Amino acid sequence: MDKSITTAEELARIGRENDLAEIEYEDPEVKIRITFEAPVATSAPTFDPSLLAAAGFSAAHQVAPPAAAPQAAPAPSANGGVATSGETINSPLAGVFYRSPRPDADAFVKEGDQVGNGQTLCIVEAMKLMNEITAERPCKIVKILVENAEAVEEGQPLFIID
Repeated sequence: MDKSITTAEELARIGRENDLAEIEYEDPEVKIRITFEAPVATSAPTFDPSLLAAAGFSAAHQVAPPAAAPQAAPAPSANGGVATSGETINSPLAGVFYRSPRPDADAFVKEGDQVGNGQTLCIVEAMKLMNEITAERPCKIVKILVENAEAVEEGQPLFIID
């Protein structure tokens, strides 16, 4: 069977099993993009990148993970206690958290910084792909909850924002 047909069938299977809206694959011989009309799940689907590796696809051809959504969480107050307001920015995927684009570069943000919509806050590396985590709205970085080069899990709070 033609490699492109086999590849397309495997991508379609992965997309259906994980309720993806779209999946894309490209190599020097073929480029395939499959868009699914209506995911079966009503909530945002999660995608396990290891499925592509298990199917023999390179990590360089992954579908981007869903964006991290701010979640309500307690924020520290000036007196050392816990405030009742504040939101967190959570990791959209498991990987390694980096505060800067390179080891010798300044951190994207530090505690107390005001950030704008779309500003890069950090990078989460997953399967050798560097995924930028950005602010979804203007906010203030109250606390950074993760150390540089620390492993993080999907959904783990990274920042407390105000």
